[in-house]
Amino acid sequence: MAIDELDQGRGVSGIVVANKFRIHPAFVTNQTKKLEQLELLARVTSPDDARFLQMSLTEKARAEITKLSNRRQALTSTMFSEVDKESLDYLNKRLTSIAKIADWHLKIEHKHTVGSNQTATYPAYFLQ
Repeated sequence: MAIDELDQGRGVSGIVVANKFRIHPAFVTNQTKKLEQLELLARVTSPDDARFLQMSLTEKARAEITKLSNRRQALTSTMFSEVDKESLDYLNKRLTSIAKIADWHLKIEHKHTVGSNQTATYPAYFLQ
């Protein structure tokens, strides 16, 4: 999905995907080779620089994503059919707060050395 989101019609490089997920480019290369073997991804040499590959989803991948999206939508509507809009909004706000706190912790953890005795305090906007 990241490849499809980042692709602006010319494909996307592995470095861009690696940066989006904060992972090593070699991991992206290994995984995209596997996806190419499954015919879910096309990798083409960049016209600007032959050292780089531009990746894009194949029609087979798009069809699979559509099938999964339809299944997800059906499952979601079944799971939440009994939940009113106010409760769902409340749940979404709480989950968003949890995601912000987790992201904040990852950033702090990355900045500080392991074994630091500092305690974390949350900015007020995380807890709203």
